Amino acid sequence: MTAIVHRYRPQLRPGAWRERAEPGSGVFFDLGPHLIDQAMLLFGMPEAVTATIRIERDSAVVDDAFYLVLHYESLRVELRATMLACAAPGLAFALHGTRGSYVKYGRDVQEEALRRGEVPKNDAWGREPEEKWGSLYTERNDKVAVEPLRTEAGDYRRYYENVRDTILGRAAIDVTSEQALNVMRALELAKESSERRCTLRWELAVNGQ
Repeated sequence: MTAIVHRYRPQLRPGAWRERAEPGSGVFFDLGPHLIDQAMLLFGMPEAVTATIRIERDSAVVDDAFYLVLHYESLRVELRATMLACAAPGLAFALHGTRGSYVKYGRDVQEEALRRGEVPKNDAWGREPEEKWGSLYTERNDKVAVEPLRTEAGDYRRYYENVRDTILGRAAIDVTSEQALNVMRALELAKESSERRCTLRWELAVNGQ
């Protein structure tokens, strides 16, 4: 599986927190947690981590691109981001298996809506138009068949509703402390992998060896 966040910002933004040389800045700590969290929710804990975290733009002082691989027994998950990709909408997800492939372009429509000043107000919030759905490719009778696959509607509010309901004792927390710590472990392991230019085993990192 490959998950990609490509943006086109060749010029630095003065004053932007992610572009200052401070703890937690840089594209990896900004976007990496989201991609890692998605991968781990789908596939669980990896066996090993390999990463390259780098600076691509002139005059940048913190990372603005990364390539991260989560190694599983029979699966390889690639997570990528850069600030020097084409401005046109690019590939977001590509999942390849023995029975077919799923390919998705474009980003979460909620982000686009919020940038336009829209707010959640009805059941249409977070729903993608059909032309933005992903495509499922499967082989049938020696030919590749393509069919659109409806994108599940997203809603940022569900996260905060769950936190509220957990505080009130009405629900169990959806995002656990263990999940958050595992993402943090992956981030730190990826940083070390990039600095040492090697693949690091997850089990050894968790056990502190």
